[in-house]
Amino acid sequence: MADDGVLTEHNDQWRTGSIHQPDFTPSVFERARWGVVARLSVDAAVHAQPLFVPRVPLRGGRRRNLLVVATAKNTLYGYDADSYALLWRTELGSPDSSDEHPPYKDHPCVWNSVGTANFRFGAPNPSGPSFFIGIQSTPTIDRSTYRAYVSYRLGGADDSRAQQWLAAIDVKTGRLIGRALTGQAQGFELKNERQRASLLLDHGLVFVAFGSRCEELTKLTHLVLGVPIVTRRPYHGWIFAHDANTLNQVGSYNVAPGRVGAGVWQASGGLAADESGRVYFISGNFAGDDHTPDPTGQNLGNSFVRLDVQITARQGIVERADMRVGSWFTPYRAKWQNDIDLDLGSAGPVLIPRTNYVVGGGKEGVLYLLNRDNLGGFAQAPESALPPKCPSPGRVYCAPFLPNDRRHDRAVDEVQAGVNQYKEPDMNSWPEFPHIHGSPVYADLGDGRQMIYVWAEKDYLKGFDIAGGRFHSQIRGDLIAPTWNGMPGGMLSVSVDPSRPGQGVVFASVPTEQGGIPHGALHAYDAARLGGSIWTSQELYLFARFVPPTVAGSKVYLATWSNEILVFGSLRPGGVGIISWNPTSDWGDPHTHTPWSLVPPGSAQPGALAAVARTEEVLDVFWIGPDGGIGFISWKSGWNSGWGLPPWPLAPPGSAQPGALAAVARTPEVEDVFWIGPDGGIGTIAWNPDLGWGWGGQRLQTGSLAPPGSAQPGALAAVARTHEVEDVMWVGPEAVL
Repeated sequence: MADDGVLTEHNDQWRTGSIHQPDFTPSVFERARWGVVARLSVDAAVHAQPLFVPRVPLRGGRRRNLLVVATAKNTLYGYDADSYALLWRTELGSPDSSDEHPPYKDHPCVWNSVGTANFRFGAPNPSGPSFFIGIQSTPTIDRSTYRAYVSYRLGGADDSRAQQWLAAIDVKTGRLIGRALTGQAQGFELKNERQRASLLLDHGLVFVAFGSRCEELTKLTHLVLGVPIVTRRPYHGWIFAHDANTLNQVGSYNVAPGRVGAGVWQASGGLAADESGRVYFISGNFAGDDHTPDPTGQNLGNSFVRLDVQITARQGIVERADMRVGSWFTPYRAKWQNDIDLDLGSAGPVLIPRTNYVVGGGKEGVLYLLNRDNLGGFAQAPESALPPKCPSPGRVYCAPFLPNDRRHDRAVDEVQAGVNQYKEPDMNSWPEFPHIHGSPVYADLGDGRQMIYVWAEKDYLKGFDIAGGRFHSQIRGDLIAPTWNGMPGGMLSVSVDPSRPGQGVVFASVPTEQGGIPHGALHAYDAARLGGSIWTSQELYLFARFVPPTVAGSKVYLATWSNEILVFGSLRPGGVGIISWNPTSDWGDPHTHTPWSLVPPGSAQPGALAAVARTEEVLDVFWIGPDGGIGFISWKSGWNSGWGLPPWPLAPPGSAQPGALAAVARTPEVEDVFWIGPDGGIGTIAWNPDLGWGWGGQRLQTGSLAPPGSAQPGALAAVARTHEVEDVMWVGPEAVL
C-alpha cells in the first residue's frame, strides 16, 4: 500500500487501490464541509487515473506535489496538486479519431470498447472529432528517476501509419525523453488490437498489454456482384516488455496463439507483480469457433495467468525478457462463460500484501481467491455441474439460473460477490449478470480484518474479510448500482489511517443513470462498516468509465469525461461559487446548472466580488485575495470547459483593503477594475486587446485614480454611461459621496 504517492493505477504494483493517510478518517466529513475545491481543464475525456507524485523537485530547488493527467487526445498535463497551477503540458501527436463509431463507419463499435467520446454534458464538442483513441491506459511513474511511461496510439484503424508508442516523459518539466514502438511481433496486427490495461513498471521493465479493438472477428467489407465479401479480423491477447532505460522492446507473449480472443483489457486495470518479479493478469474470453478450455495451458482464455519473467542483461542494459507461464487457473464453467461473453478478465487482479494470495473476478460476479504459487489449473467438472445445452432456436443454454459451485474449482476459496438485485439472470444473457468491472481493492484495517471491497453492476458495494484465506464477514453499502443494467458498477479506492485501527474511507465513483455516457457521483463510505454513504458529491459531471478516484494529500482527484479533473476536499472559507441561468431552465436545474466552486477555498476575502459580461460569450470575475491582491478568472464560449487559465493575480499583494471592488466594461474590448487601497486611495487597472491588463502603457502596472485618504472602506461603484464616459463613486472620510 502506498504511503503518500499514487504512481500507478490503483496505487502500487499489487493493485491494492489503498493509501495510508493519517487523520483521513470518516470523522473528516463530520468536522468539515466537503466538495469541489478546483476544476482542472483538459482537452478531452480522461480514461487514465490521475497520478499524484509527492514533492517533485522543480526549478530553483522548489518541491511541489504534482498531479499528472493523461487524456484520450494524447495530451499530458502537469498540475500543481495544491495550487492547481498548470506547470506544463505535452502533446504527443494526433490520436486515432473518427466522427463515426470507430473503427468502421458502418459498424457501431460498442460503447464499452470505445468510451472515448469527447463530450461535455451530453453535447458533442464542436471543435473536433467526437472520438479519440489516444491514451486509454493509466501511465506509470518511476519516482527514482521522475520518469512517466505512457502508451499512446497515432493514426487510424485501417491506416498503414497507425502506430502504438511507449514514451518516457520527465514529470519535472513535461519534456519527452524518448519513445519506442510497441507491438513488434509476428502475428500482431494493431488494427485489431487496443491498448487498455494500465501499464506496469517492475524490475526495470515496462509491461504493455493489448486486447480487442472492437470485439469483432469478421468484417463485411464490400459486395461483389451482390455477394458479400467478408474479411477475418482476429485478435489476441498480447503482452510486451520494454527496458525502462532504453525503451527497447525486449519480450513478447501471446496469450492464446492457437485460438482467437483471450484479450488482456481488465477494464483498464493494470497487470500486477509480486516481489519476485512474477507478473499476473486475467484474460478475456475466447472468440471464434473454439471456446473449450485448453488443459495444456497453451491457450489461456478466461483465465488467471502468472508469467515468470527471466531477464537477460549485459552491462545494465536489458537484452531479453522471456515471459513464460508459471501457473494458471481456469474456472470449471469457462466454456459456458466463453459462449455467452462472460469475460473473466473484465477486471484486474489484486495481490494481497504479506500473503501468498491473489484475488479477482469477472462478469459472472464471482470473486476467486487463489494461491499465487499454484493458481490451480483447470479441473473438468461433471456434466451435471454445467448448464445443459438447449435445442430451442436462439438459446444456447436452457437451464434456469444455475449458481456457481465452488466445489468444482481448484481455488483456495470463491464467493458470488456480485448479485443482480433486480432479477435472476438468464443463463443465455450476459447483460443480466452482475459484472465486476471496477477491480477489487484491498485494505488492512489494523483491527485484524483484511478487507476486499468490490462494487459489481446491479448490486451493492460489498466488503469481505479474507483473513485466514477465506471470504467471510460480508458488509455492504445501502446503494444499488443504478438500473438493472447499470454498467459498470463502482470504481473504488480506499484510504486507511495506519495509526487508528478500524479507521478508513472507501471512495466510489459510480454512474447515476443508465446510458452510453451517464453522469456520475462520488461517494465516501466508512471502511469498517460501509452502510450508508457518509458523503456524496453534488456536482454535475460525466462519469469516467473504469477510472478509479485518486486519493492523496487529503483530497480526491477524479477523472471525468467532461474534459476536466474534479478536485474534492475540505471547503475552507474564501472560495468563489457560481451558478448559471438561461431561459430554458431554472436556477440550479440538476441536469443543466448546479452550484459549483469557481476558485479554490482560501482564494478570496469576504465582502468583495465583481463580475462583468463584456459580451454574451465573455464573462470576467474579480475578487480580493486574503493578501490584498486582486484575483481574476475569465470564461469564454468555445474553451474546453468554458473557464480559461487557472485564476491568476491581476494586482499584487497589498493593493486592496477588504470590502470594495468594482468592474465595468465600456466596450467588449475595454474593461476597467477599481478598488480601495490600504491607504484610502483608489487603485485601478484597465484591459484592452492590444496591451492586455495594464495602466499607462505598462503591462500589469496598476494606477492611482484618487490620492491616499480619499475613501473609507467598504463602498465603491463604477458605471459606464457610454464607451467614452465613465463614473466612479466612493464614500469619503466624512461620509460624503
